Amino acid sequence: MEEKNEWQERTRNLVASGGMLRLMGWHGLISITTLLFGGFAIYFIVCAFMSGIIRFAPYWKPAYIVFNKMTGLPENSAEFIPPPVRWWFILTLGLLFGITLTYLGAGVWMLLKFGFLGQNLIYMLWPNK
Repeated sequence: MEEKNEWQERTRNLVASGGMLRLMGWHGLISITTLLFGGFAIYFIVCAFMSGIIRFAPYWKPAYIVFNKMTGLPENSAEFIPPPVRWWFILTLGLLFGITLTYLGAGVWMLLKFGFLGQNLIYMLWPNK
């Protein structure tokens, strides 16, 4: 029961400190930048990594550290304590992991099939001479 209260407190801290807005800002900035300058394939690859970090941060310490830095949470919340995992949540995490791998696979496939310039948004919009 104490673990549940601790995770509720962490969620409250994330919302109250403006960490959620900071995370949304980083996500938007990175998404727009990679879409404009990297192209669709790079965008899919970066989205796969970002969604993987956000989805697996409570359960995997390296993702948790990156998540803390992106949200700007105070250093005292940097202690990694994974929440309890229930049997049905393992199925949900497996599905989310599959979606993340699909994004990653689609990005790599597009990059290999079309090349960097073939999928780059700015190159596609630039008039060919």
